[in-house]
Amino acid sequence: MADRQYRYAQIIIDISHEKLDRPFTYRIPDGLADQVEPGSRVRVPFGHTVRTGYVIELTDHCDLPEDKIREIGEVLLPGQGYSREKDSGFYIRLAAWMKDRYGATTITALKTVLTSRKTGSPKVRRQIRLLLDRSAAEEKLAFYHRKHQVARERLLRELIGTPVQPYDLITTRLHVGAPVIRAMKQAGVIEVESYTDLRNPVSISPDTAERKILSPAQQRISDEVVESFEAGRPGVTLIRGITGSGKTEVYISIISRICRSGRQAIMLIPEIALTYQTLLRFYRHFGDRVSVINSSLSESEKADQWERARRGEIDVIIGPRSALFTPFERLGVIVMDEEHENSYKNESMPKYHARETAIQIARMRGACVVLGSATPSMESYYRALRGEYRLFTLDERLTGGSLPCTEIADMRMELRRGNRSILSRSLDSLIRDRLARGEQTMLFLNRRGFAGSVSCRSCGYVVKFRAGTQQIETWLQEHFPGARILRMDADTTARKGSYEKILSAFANEEADILLGTQMIVKGHDFPNVTLVGILLADLSLYANDYRAAERTFQLLTQAAGRAGRGTRPGHVVIQTYKPDHYAIRLAARQDYEAFYEEEIRYRSLLGYPPAGHMLAVQIQSRDEDAAMLTAGRIRDLLQQRAVPASLIGPTAALIGKLRDNYRFVIYVKDAKYDTLIHCKDIIEAHLRTEDLPARDLQVQFDFNPVVPY
Repeated sequence: MADRQYRYAQIIIDISHEKLDRPFTYRIPDGLADQVEPGSRVRVPFGHTVRTGYVIELTDHCDLPEDKIREIGEVLLPGQGYSREKDSGFYIRLAAWMKDRYGATTITALKTVLTSRKTGSPKVRRQIRLLLDRSAAEEKLAFYHRKHQVARERLLRELIGTPVQPYDLITTRLHVGAPVIRAMKQAGVIEVESYTDLRNPVSISPDTAERKILSPAQQRISDEVVESFEAGRPGVTLIRGITGSGKTEVYISIISRICRSGRQAIMLIPEIALTYQTLLRFYRHFGDRVSVINSSLSESEKADQWERARRGEIDVIIGPRSALFTPFERLGVIVMDEEHENSYKNESMPKYHARETAIQIARMRGACVVLGSATPSMESYYRALRGEYRLFTLDERLTGGSLPCTEIADMRMELRRGNRSILSRSLDSLIRDRLARGEQTMLFLNRRGFAGSVSCRSCGYVVKFRAGTQQIETWLQEHFPGARILRMDADTTARKGSYEKILSAFANEEADILLGTQMIVKGHDFPNVTLVGILLADLSLYANDYRAAERTFQLLTQAAGRAGRGTRPGHVVIQTYKPDHYAIRLAARQDYEAFYEEEIRYRSLLGYPPAGHMLAVQIQSRDEDAAMLTAGRIRDLLQQRAVPASLIGPTAALIGKLRDNYRFVIYVKDAKYDTLIHCKDIIEAHLRTEDLPARDLQVQFDFNPVVPY
């Protein structure tokens, strides 16, 4: 708190309503003068009740009469053992930017960027320690191998390299269950230790890091990014690198060099791609100076990591989009792996994109941004080709193995030849071959899309998809008697822990075939998988979405990348009724540049992102007439204000009714993003001043949406 004593505070009340989206003035009592500062969370009288609010500004004057000003009742301090950020003003400015760019109430934006303010309490943690010396451990490892005790062998091998590892990381990312851990503990191989403090979820000595020598291409990227940062030209870098090209090693090199100068780093990874192997590489390199934030941590465990960041105890945080708001005051670099993933877009208000928000945070902090993907988003590659981002390409596989052999199975031809099976004859034969050789198969059902059926243009045969993975699993069990089959979809992973249990069983080679939806194709590395079959590859092309071809290309490329990750070659079969579609044809060739050239022509012709910009205005209410009336008023308002943008709608949303709410949408398209912000501002001003036809009516904004409405 500054030496100057302020008398008044401007406070945003924790009520997300357009008509209350403004600061209210409160007097600061003398007893709280040293506690109230920008960003403080306070309790204040509001109307006939008491509400929570956030202080956004302090002042020593007020134009209101003194008898009209009420006092702050209480400052809500962090829980015992926790502190507050020293530069709350940064988060207030960031929230203001987010509100302006994406549309939201101020309180919603503040609560988003101040996510690290959530309170918690230190919690008991567990870690596993290897009790054997190296000689005894290697002897036991050979014993486990002879007995084919796969899980015990995998755990012991990791502990030989890193003798102390967190219990949760081993069970969730290494896929080793509690019974295995208990058995090894009873045998005197390991012990499970407990501790209670703010320590990192992983405690690994950096001395165990494998120092890999970068290739010339990798070294060039690291050098140029770091040298530009040191010269005061941080900017944005995009790395397009095929699977196994060593992008992670480049990330580690850049982060390590920037952190040596006293700065800090955020490593963004989609939640589903947070693999044990990726995390361990960072932990081995940075030791106790790295931590992780993800959904497997409790709120208290997350609070511990935010506090360690505030105290300066860590240099690197790894996590999904929420890790962007880690309280790092000396931020130097934000790395965003798999930057094309849809999970980087927040689907609740404010509907921010982690990529854009990362770039804004980096500008405010003087940091650089590194984006990486084997299949970059159209937006990022478009900007890179225009010179807005630095672009580097890694097209050599340095991690061993080769890209899998890929074939396209034309299911129209299969039908003509009398094969009405789920599997093409080629895929059927290859599965039988893998079963005979003791190798594993992954079958990906591409259910992404909204078509109930697809008809063959050649023969008119209609393929119905409503049966889903459960019926396909039953068919596979009948068709391959004796094969061990696991199914992974929304139904089988609904219960807590079931997701990791299925992956653990497959990693332990307890199943021959893993059947699932898109959750099986991202972030998993199973060395014994030598065959990937993609069923209904073209289904996602039928989604009512201008990104359908891009998503199909990315999904198929990711699915194909699951095969041949070990020493044995991989094979991929893409089954489709549209073998000539460029997304499928080029995914089979893994030719990203050719796909981009095809897709950008379509986007440019129709003015879709990244060639243009689009705003989806969603109106919803339990009162259908009220929602429809408001949607019409919004369109009329924009037409009356003569905005230059193109208007489409209003129309019923793709899902017209959800949780008893009727939903309508208006699309606004324009070449300039600022034009869409202007439209958003016009609508927000209208909502603040006009009476709405229903109390529960909501209007939400989604700029350049990644999901169809």
